[in-house]
Amino acid sequence: ELEGDLREEADLYRQNLIETVAEFDDEALEVWMECGDLSRDLLNRAIRKGVLAGKIFPAYSGSSLHNKGVQLVIDGVVDFLPSPLDSPEVRGHIPESEKELIRHVQKDKSLCALAFKTATDQHGELTYVRVYTGKLKSSSGVFNPRVGRMERITRIFRMFSNDRDPVDSAGPGEIVTVIGFKKTVTGDTLCEKQDPIQLESMQFPEPVVSVAIEPKTSADRDKLEEVLQRLAKDDPTFRVTSDIETGQTLIHAMGELHAEILLHRITQEFRVPASTGEPRVAYRESLNMTTRGDEESQIKVGEKTLFGHVVVELRKNPKSVTPSYREELDPVLAKELKPYLPSIKEGLLSAAGSGPIAGYPMVYLDVVLVGGSVSPDSDERAYSMSAATAVRKAYGGGKPALLEPHMQFEVTVPEQFMGDVINDLNSR
Repeated sequence: ELEGDLREEADLYRQNLIETVAEFDDEALEVWMECGDLSRDLLNRAIRKGVLAGKIFPAYSGSSLHNKGVQLVIDGVVDFLPSPLDSPEVRGHIPESEKELIRHVQKDKSLCALAFKTATDQHGELTYVRVYTGKLKSSSGVFNPRVGRMERITRIFRMFSNDRDPVDSAGPGEIVTVIGFKKTVTGDTLCEKQDPIQLESMQFPEPVVSVAIEPKTSADRDKLEEVLQRLAKDDPTFRVTSDIETGQTLIHAMGELHAEILLHRITQEFRVPASTGEPRVAYRESLNMTTRGDEESQIKVGEKTLFGHVVVELRKNPKSVTPSYREELDPVLAKELKPYLPSIKEGLLSAAGSGPIAGYPMVYLDVVLVGGSVSPDSDERAYSMSAATAVRKAYGGGKPALLEPHMQFEVTVPEQFMGDVINDLNSR
């Protein structure tokens, strides 16, 4: 019970609420004009009409982590949001066509349902399904237009937290879980094969938080990989990638809490001991000036001597994200070297792929073949080795540098904070 100033402030906000929502319900408006107040039922009815009209958007504060305000949100869903019968139609299209299809909730008997979530527990894989029209029946088949095949429904359950209530069927508006699907994933439409429909596909935002993860023992590596793939299948907003440069396995989530929940499931639910950390920085290397390398090789193989001679020039090019190759040769020399050019190119780019400081990938670099020579003992292997050695020789004269990642971003702030934000950015 509120007291004092808080009660007065709450009463003021209540009157503002009543004044706003009364215009959506004639009876509520009349009662408010006569009595200056509304009963809870009448107030909820007026709010609901405003929500259904798209004019009111209730906002709640709370925290599911601390179980604060959750019950009020659930009550609001029941009191204000539309029931399936309030949504007169469902729009989709013919599979592999753009022709629109409309299904009416109360009129159409043909099945139209959406698999909006998959989950894996100790009993196997569950698919959460929302039925729009028709009926979903246990021990029957449904058609998945995305994969173009029938899926078998083994059992249907109505879920109550972790408890399951088996049911024989589910109708419009019902949300149930299904066991038995093999190919169905989040966002798939379920329908009848003789009357197919494809609902609009679900769009998922890109993850914003990345965490490096590895098993605590090598024996758990395969198990961790299996668990990560299973979680990624259940949650489309969760991604798993492997950084080729750093060798790390990275998990990408929608926020810190999302990542913490996933890590808790990995270690507690699936019992895979794992360590986490920040992703390693992917450095790059480059040269600050043009440089040249000249290498002539004479390799002894048995009684035979293999010859190769390459002259390369390394030039800085800010537009070249990866080392690019080209030739600037005298026409006569180009003709003589033609049989060996593929081997020369391979050797040059292979050596130019990693930098001289710490072996990070090279960027902003043009690799230009500018000279060389041939002899009766010329050999592809020798030219490839000469090319690689010429690049490594050239590195020393190019003033190599280690490059750190940089990013471009836009900051939008209220005008009164502009100076403080600019000063903060400049100090970094």
